Amino acid sequence: DRTSFFLGIILLNESNIPDAEKVFRKAVIYKKKGIYLEHFRKRGLEVSVAEIENSFDKAVEAYEKVPEEFLSQSIIVQSSGIRGVATRKSLFVHPDAIREDFTFEPREFEIVFTNSSFFDYLVEKNLHTEYYDEPYLLEHVDEWIRNYAVKLNIWRPSGFGVLMQEKIPSLNEAVLSDFEFGLPLSSVVLANELFNQGQGEQAVELASRIKFTDINKSLSFGYGAWVIFNEYGKFVQSLVKRSEFDLAFEAMAAIPKPVNKTGLYAYCALQLVLVDRFEEGNMYLDSVSIYSQSVREQFKPYQIAVIGTLAANTETTDMAIQGWKNFPNKWIAERYMMLSFGYRQLYYEGYSLVDPLYPDNRRSNRYWEILIGSRYGLTDQEDGWKSFDNYPYSFLEGLRYVI
Repeated sequence: DRTSFFLGIILLNESNIPDAEKVFRKAVIYKKKGIYLEHFRKRGLEVSVAEIENSFDKAVEAYEKVPEEFLSQSIIVQSSGIRGVATRKSLFVHPDAIREDFTFEPREFEIVFTNSSFFDYLVEKNLHTEYYDEPYLLEHVDEWIRNYAVKLNIWRPSGFGVLMQEKIPSLNEAVLSDFEFGLPLSSVVLANELFNQGQGEQAVELASRIKFTDINKSLSFGYGAWVIFNEYGKFVQSLVKRSEFDLAFEAMAAIPKPVNKTGLYAYCALQLVLVDRFEEGNMYLDSVSIYSQSVREQFKPYQIAVIGTLAANTETTDMAIQGWKNFPNKWIAERYMMLSFGYRQLYYEGYSLVDPLYPDNRRSNRYWEILIGSRYGLTDQEDGWKSFDNYPYSFLEGLRYVI
């Protein structure tokens, strides 16, 4: 990257390069220089903030001299930040440095984040609404956040939250509200952070401005779709817990495939029933039944969560047992049922469902799951139960997204 910077400076003196191309290259070079100076500064090198800002000043000064017609021309791009056909304007306003593409790596595993210094600079100078003035330009910001958070989640489950808190401090609620076209994924992530911090009213206000129909643009590739869909699921269930049912319905309606809708409705039903809101939980279970009718058998993992939810409701335990018997992947469904029976202290019901012909290890696992479920459900616990805290178990370990 340092070599490309010096080579770029040399090329600016070439006489056969058109003036517009020279000025544009200068803008990109100084933008990239500022980003990497910030990178070096954070690694302990002696780089002043003034020097970084000076690089961005030169980049913006050059960029604003480039003719609009030249910026709007489409070119072929192969990079870790943008792929395919893009305008020159896209290359400059992309919030990070553009690096050479590593075509042999899956998209979600590429290194796509250096720092947010350029984006922070635009916000500080109040240029962000001017430079991201079209939807396709603003999508670069969402994509940048999505790709980095996906990579971060590979080894750090709270990657989205870490990204918003530590990496992009300027992307706050006020800045998001500045953009006319919206940043759906960024808004969802920030809303989750607000929910986690107990700022529910601010989170709902932010959620009310999200254009949910645009969220599918972030659910378009491999492993990343799974990570993002789970973040989306947390967002929807937070709305449901606060009884923001209209907003939650709008968010779920934006997901096109019935199999994925089934997952979201089942997830919400589970969260409601676990806090004894049975009537509302059953309302969401009805939706699961409707959407699951058009889902092929091999794509019904969320029925597991539904079965577990029903078992947690003493009024519908028989329905849960019948569903478990008809479910093709019984051992996973059974596991959720045992957790649910334990959660409600329905020990005998759970115990009696464990087949006495099971091998010892399988029977032992089922009994263990009843105890773990009970640990989750008990409000007043003796010291002996605390040992179960060393065995984290989830009633729903994650949402699966089917592309």
